[in-house]
Amino acid sequence: MNYFYGYLVAGVLVLMIVYGSHRISIRGKEKNSISDLLESMNPDREKISYRLLNNFVAPFLGSILIVVVWPVAVYMKLRQMYIDKYPPASSVERVFTVEPANLIEKLTVVEIQNRELVSDPLGGAPVVPFGHLEKAWQKFVQKKGENDSVWSFSALWETNWGRKEEKSGYVFVNNENQNPGAFFLTLDREVDSA
Repeated sequence: MNYFYGYLVAGVLVLMIVYGSHRISIRGKEKNSISDLLESMNPDREKISYRLLNNFVAPFLGSILIVVVWPVAVYMKLRQMYIDKYPPASSVERVFTVEPANLIEKLTVVEIQNRELVSDPLGGAPVVPFGHLEKAWQKFVQKKGENDSVWSFSALWETNWGRKEEKSGYVFVNNENQNPGAFFLTLDREVDSA
């Protein structure tokens, strides 16, 4: 019987720690969060049954549950603090980069702008290189270094989730080491894997 009481005392201590850490984590956060706004729009919030359920019954049952199955609460908190914060390297989302094998041809900025000149017969897009993306293109070109050349590229890429994508555009290639750097996407679409 002493073990049972010790287990319950440990559960009460865990409950106090979980409650305290929760109160500390919500302190300083804005009260105008989306969940608070949605809650304030709920027409049932004025009913006594709704208030009893949300303010007394649910916290009481949650507290009893933590006291009874406190090892699970400890595991979940430790997982939140350590495991979820530092995921294993295999679960980190891969980021697309242009590989040397993806390069197609070396071009000048003027050749690219002539190639990408938008001609919309309905006049929905301005008649400039890349249409509505012209400002983004200009920002990209401003980042070009003295030792950089511009190449077109095309790549088939697979995400961590097995989704295949076709990506193409233009990339800066360092003339000294031939390594691709910053890129400008003109096509990014999912490819049917079947």
